[in-house]
Amino acid sequence: YPNPGSDYLIVQTGPQSAGSRFFLKDLTGKTIVNKPIRDPYLTIHSQMIPAGIYLWQITDENVVIESGKWIKK
Repeated sequence: YPNPGSDYLIVQTGPQSAGSRFFLKDLTGKTIVNKPIRDPYLTIHSQMIPAGIYLWQITDENVVIESGKWIKK
């Protein structure tokens, strides 16, 4: 959240997600963000990401455990 957003994206997970990774990809599949999840809240500053629609994934041991769409204004 927020979705849609502009300056930042906050990823909120449960404690079971520690050690997982967060990926943000554009619609061509190019990875824009690849960050480890160490805490229940991960803040991604997105000022340098162009406006558009992005797909996000949370993976654990290379298995997608959650995914969705984020809109950058």
